Amino acid sequence: MFKKLTNIKAQMVFGEYALTFFIVVSVMLGMTLYLKRTLQGRIRDAKEGMVGVVRTRAAGKYVKQAFSEYEPYYMNTVSIVDRQSSSVQRIMDSPGFSSGIFNMQTDESTQIKTYSNTASPRSIDW
Repeated sequence: MFKKLTNIKAQMVFGEYALTFFIVVSVMLGMTLYLKRTLQGRIRDAKEGMVGVVRTRAAGKYVKQAFSEYEPYYMNTVSIVDRQSSSVQRIMDSPGFSSGIFNMQTDESTQIKTYSNTASPRSIDW
C-alpha cells in the first residue's frame, strides 16, 4: 500500500501545500481572539497603573476619587464662529478701447472661539 503512495510524486505536492496553508490560516484565525484579549488586558493594566501612580503621588492633596475612565459623551463643546467678508469690483475704462480692465479685491476674516467642558462620569444624567 505504501509503495503506491511513493510512486506518486508531483500530484501530492499541491495538495499538501494547500492543506498546510488552510491549517496555518485556521490556527491564526483561532488565535485572534486570544491576541485581542491580551491587548485589552495590557491596555487595562496600563490604565490602572497610571491611576495608581496618580493616587500615590496625590495622597493627601486630592481627596476626591480619581476616575479611570474617559467617555466622550460627557463632553460639552460650544463653538462661536464669526465671519466677515467684503469685496470690491471695478471695471476701469481704457482710453481708445471698447473693453476695460476688471479688478476685484476681497477681504475676508474668520474668528472661531471654542469652549469645551468635560464632566465626570459621576455627574452624568441618565
